[in-house]
Amino acid sequence: MNENTTKVIKLSNGEDIVCTCAESHNTNENSDKLHITAPLKMEIRNKVTKRGVVEALTLSRWLQPFVQADDFELESLPARRWTMYRLMPAEDVSICAGDGGTGKTQLFIQIALQSHIPQSYFCQMFPFPDTTPRIYLVSQEDTKDELKLRVAIAKAALREKYTDYKGGFSNFLFESFRQEPLKLVRKTNRGIPEVNHRDVKYLQERVGDLKLDALILDPVSTLHIGMNENDNADMDFFIRNGVIAPLCEKMKVHCTLLAHTYKGSQSNADDIQSTAWMARGATSMMAAARVSTGLN
Repeated sequence: MNENTTKVIKLSNGEDIVCTCAESHNTNENSDKLHITAPLKMEIRNKVTKRGVVEALTLSRWLQPFVQADDFELESLPARRWTMYRLMPAEDVSICAGDGGTGKTQLFIQIALQSHIPQSYFCQMFPFPDTTPRIYLVSQEDTKDELKLRVAIAKAALREKYTDYKGGFSNFLFESFRQEPLKLVRKTNRGIPEVNHRDVKYLQERVGDLKLDALILDPVSTLHIGMNENDNADMDFFIRNGVIAPLCEKMKVHCTLLAHTYKGSQSNADDIQSTAWMARGATSMMAAARVSTGLN
């Protein structure tokens, strides 16, 4: 179940709150935990009106209990989960930024293919879980034939290098959207960001039907209409609040965004920035990602 419902809940301290229950997290009937979002405290307060004092229902922000540093130790906490250690945090967002033509797409094709080969370079450098993750590349720049050629060349090179590996590469899937790009969000004529639920639902269905562990979206600039990648508010909505991070959390999937870097000022054509920090969207794009990498 992925539907969210609004409920009124009475807490053990006697308080009543109205909140959204994340049904996708609340499937275990025996669990003593209930996952909720947007809690509001409900109170009956006296209100002065023209007819006198009457009781009125008020809603206010519910102040959750704070956490003290002495309440826990490292040994008692669950380890951070990774789809690919130190590079792809599970159920979260990472970003890889670089100039056009530096090999971002090819890098992640290599990562996805090498995840099948335990002795490969990337498996040694960034260990994967015991089970090879299912990775899905959404390419909005390359045709299907170009992607097939790239993958075939990489497969041949890997088989030549790792001669002992006799298995396949079935956990890497890819799809070209060059002809009909996905547009996950657009800015309306009034300047308000609006989620394209049709295309977001398509990705959600892909994640569920194919049992995916990771999405690679290539590149960021093609995934929206009218959003300013140099505007922190626009990118914060797109990545953290509106589309990407909520998709990761809801579908329990990792997402890597491939982004072109900032191209410098018009007064200095050589002012090319190739670090992850200088990706378009700068502050908000980096803040939204758990892990950021840059290619020179």
